[in-house]
Amino acid sequence: MTTPKPGTPLAAIAYYRYSEEGQSEYSIPAQRDAVQKAAPGLGYTIVAEFADEGVSGLRSDRPGFQAAISAARAEAAVAAILVHKFDRFSRDSEHQAVFRAALKRDGVRLVSIAEPTDDSPAGFLTERIMDAMAAYYSLNLSHEAKKGLSQRRKQGRHCGSAPLGYHWKACDARYPTLKSLVIEPQEARVVRAIYRLAEQGFGTVTIARRMNERGYLGKWGSAWTNTVRVMRTLRNPTYAALIASEPKSHRVAVGGKRIDHHRREWEKALVETEEWLPIIERERWRRIQAILDRRARTMHPASPYLLTGLLKCPVCGENMWGSGGGTGGSRYYRCSRARLTHPSFSLPAPKVEAAVIEALAEAAGNLELVAVAPAQRSAERLEDLRDELRGLRETMTRLEDAYLAGQFDLATFRDRKRLLVGRIEETEQALSAPVPAPKPPSKRYLRETIRKLRSAETPVVERRRRLSEVFVSVTPRQDGGLDIILRDRSDLPEDASPAR
Repeated sequence: MTTPKPGTPLAAIAYYRYSEEGQSEYSIPAQRDAVQKAAPGLGYTIVAEFADEGVSGLRSDRPGFQAAISAARAEAAVAAILVHKFDRFSRDSEHQAVFRAALKRDGVRLVSIAEPTDDSPAGFLTERIMDAMAAYYSLNLSHEAKKGLSQRRKQGRHCGSAPLGYHWKACDARYPTLKSLVIEPQEARVVRAIYRLAEQGFGTVTIARRMNERGYLGKWGSAWTNTVRVMRTLRNPTYAALIASEPKSHRVAVGGKRIDHHRREWEKALVETEEWLPIIERERWRRIQAILDRRARTMHPASPYLLTGLLKCPVCGENMWGSGGGTGGSRYYRCSRARLTHPSFSLPAPKVEAAVIEALAEAAGNLELVAVAPAQRSAERLEDLRDELRGLRETMTRLEDAYLAGQFDLATFRDRKRLLVGRIEETEQALSAPVPAPKPPSKRYLRETIRKLRSAETPVVERRRRLSEVFVSVTPRQDGGLDIILRDRSDLPEDASPAR
């Protein structure tokens, strides 16, 4: 083991680390000052510095840590790694012992500025005790953090960062650290739009594309670049004011299997909370979970069924899903609620799909007689206004309750009530404003769509995308005809509705 000699400073590498914001005692500048001041007195000259910011000492894959180890072992002249305290190097005793041994074999010491030790048996014991104390601190901190999160869940309070659609807000000015989730109106519009499309039967790829086309961004202003984020939004129970009674690591089902892999058991572990307002009604959220589960079982990118999510049952109005289609088998559409509310029946998929394409061709020649759904953006705007009005009225009720409880005087109550009444009146006026008449897609776009649908060279995924863009729904009639509803022109991609 290399020992510095008086008058001949040895080369050393300095390593600094902190794991959390607010650790001023262990911040990088404070550690650097302490190490640089102490190094000359211990007989070392610092030749390189490495640091990790906001990284736990239990991890060994820290970039700065690995770089410091590699540099110390690669340079023969390096005699030591200097740290402010041993726990800056590592908080895991076993992990620290392994790296100490590796450094020792290369003649490199690990030196703590604030906790000096020597090579004697007493020094060895002191170092091991310090390692154990660092490990105990980290394990105890983890235990206390988990205990705190468990207590928050039992109280029905959200754990973690605020998801898209919410932000944290202090409940009481006297206790600024006690916060609750509050709906963010603009972000809530995005969440509602995602759930609305999922309820209509669209997949995560289509939802992500439509969010980007409409300029609906994610939490930090980013585009929807992958479908995982969409699915996490759809599966998040926070939007229905539901919370898991236990954290993921504690959700264990019968047989020791994790509930994460058993959706029904996981949903049973959810409990209702009144700590924040839901963006999606609970029953609707559960209904959409069932839709997602059904899609996971029946849908995949190569599915040959073009009308999934569009074809409606003529008896009950529910979606009809593809069935069959195995090797050499026939393809059919069947109602998702068949045998539950009415007798089961099926429609041959090739025949229905061909009829829909022909119906679209007929509609393109006489758009004045075709049913067109109201613009999705107009519908979303109305739903947002209804949600806002509901929230304002609930706020008015809470305001009156707070005044009756003596939380503020009459003058403050009147001022706040006046502001709320004004906002309620504005929202009611916006709700009563006339909605623009829907416009069908342009004939040029419809002709291009029909050409692609009829072409054998058009991939199935592209044909499905085109149909989902044009149609809101297709419902077979008893006489063999089809009732079709097209999308409003403003709901199509920007380049999809050129002038006629």
